Amino acid sequence: VILYGLTALVAFVTNLITVVVLVNGKSCGSRRLRKYLLNLSVADLAMVALTIPFTYTNYMFGRWVLAWWTCPLVGMAQLTTITASIYTLVAIAIDRYLAIMYPLHESISHFKKHRTLILTLVWTFGGCLGLSQWFVTRTAAFEHNGHHYQYCSERWLLHSSGPGQAYTVLIFVLIFALPMAIFVAVYTTMGCRLAQ
Repeated sequence: VILYGLTALVAFVTNLITVVVLVNGKSCGSRRLRKYLLNLSVADLAMVALTIPFTYTNYMFGRWVLAWWTCPLVGMAQLTTITASIYTLVAIAIDRYLAIMYPLHESISHFKKHRTLILTLVWTFGGCLGLSQWFVTRTAAFEHNGHHYQYCSERWLLHSSGPGQAYTVLIFVLIFALPMAIFVAVYTTMGCRLAQ
């Protein structure tokens, strides 16, 4: 409990400090990355505030203690903020890639001009992916020692099913495999260029 609480507190405080510094600081870090870093901190703050307390409560009590409708909302918030964080890191990787591989090319200026649009697309994609949790996450009743409780999970975890497995694979590909492939390709290419 202490370790989990401290982790959540440190995540909240450090991301809040980062947001304040990036919004108010005049010469902090690269101006090129300021919007991305600010977006990353906001996404992490949202995850700490909107998901960590609820998932932790669910884990500690072994049941869902909140209203049934909060279950899919927490799932939505979690998937949205995770997706926004990951794809903000992808945007940063591509920004760095263009800056190193094509320092004088006009594609840099195009990418630079559209940072707000890119971040809007990141949140839109994250929101659409998160919205899927509204349809797949439910509370279900269970009995323990003569008492009735609710737990929160994806509805097909009750029994093995094709749609559930396909959904899990899709989420895995979109928020892990695809970004990881982009990171490996981009940073390997940059590393080879910088090593020359």
